[in-house]
Amino acid sequence: MPFGIPSKHEAIKFLAVDFQGDFFRMWPIHGVMYTVSSSKATILVVTDPEFGPTITYVFTVPKGEEVWIDRNIIHIPSHCIKQIDGNGIKCGT
Repeated sequence: MPFGIPSKHEAIKFLAVDFQGDFFRMWPIHGVMYTVSSSKATILVVTDPEFGPTITYVFTVPKGEEVWIDRNIIHIPSHCIKQIDGNGIKCGT
């Protein structure tokens, strides 16, 4: 979603992110931008356990939407669809 167009989104301080699906990646002046290039994609975000237990949030993002990462904050144009206790990212999936 380009800037200036209202949409739902969440911003989360994260420990790890798992992009499942196809994304284009760009490096603008600050951070990294990922644009969904498949019909939809899933993103798993593991929270930073600095102030509480680790939680994994699962998001579904449609084609063409942009996900921004600046340092360790991720901005997702969607609300989470599922929450998993602990680190839900598994290697090899």
